[in-house]
Amino acid sequence: MNSASKSVKIAIGLGSNLGDRKAYITEAVQRLSEKGLHELKLSRLYETEAFDCEPDAPAFYNAVAVGKSTLTAEELLAACLETECEMGRLANRGYHENRIIDIDLLLVDEQVKNDASLSLPHAQLTERDFVLQPLAELVPDWQIPPHNKTVKDLLSSLPDQNGKPI
Repeated sequence: MNSASKSVKIAIGLGSNLGDRKAYITEAVQRLSEKGLHELKLSRLYETEAFDCEPDAPAFYNAVAVGKSTLTAEELLAACLETECEMGRLANRGYHENRIIDIDLLLVDEQVKNDASLSLPHAQLTERDFVLQPLAELVPDWQIPPHNKTVKDLLSSLPDQNGKPI
């Protein structure tokens, strides 16, 4: 892999609504740490209703991990997708399905990208309490480009915060 020249601050979103949800999230963090994501600190788990899934889908456990890496944004995304596949998530990544694991690259330093394969910050980051709640727990003052608002400010602007800490 072609690594970036310096270490960058990263945030990864994790979710699971099948099987031993806590164990799957923990396993995903371990696997990511073996792929060049370092000093990962995991938030508490938050339980949220399944969003954009089939009716009666089991609730999700969601968490965020923040850390550092010398990988490029594209390499970080590849590490996330590879980890999902290794853990049994189908490569077609349907958006309306139950998931053993769902891993999203949320933030890479203050990078802003928007192309066919990668959006930074993550496209729905500012709309999802199940991402902003655990992110605010770890890095409340991280300034989110291009909004130029902190994580805690973005979270406080959401109408509903339905995630329950576990």
